[in-house]
Amino acid sequence: IRVGYPTKDQEAIIINKRIGLPMKYAENVVKTADLMRKALESEKVMMSVSLRRTLAVSRNLVAGMSPEDAWMFSVLNRATMEDRISFEEILKRVYGGKYETPLGAL
Repeated sequence: IRVGYPTKDQEAIIINKRIGLPMKYAENVVKTADLMRKALESEKVMMSVSLRRTLAVSRNLVAGMSPEDAWMFSVLNRATMEDRISFEEILKRVYGGKYETPLGAL
């Protein structure tokens, strides 16, 4: 049995209702996760970003973390170096800003 992801709208609503993240920010989390999932489908990365991971990112955002730190602690730290580089490019596209990996963090 193959179980897919919720639609983007459904996932944003789940994040908003469960975590309390405002819809504007929930939509950015979902947009980012969707691009990461598309990278998996096209075999550019090996790691999947699950609903559980988007909920973790959202909890971190509600706790006051920056998007960079929220994604770092919830997703990027679990990724291979190759996946991390691809994911950071996606994060730059969605959020802008600096998503470079400091050498000391490796």
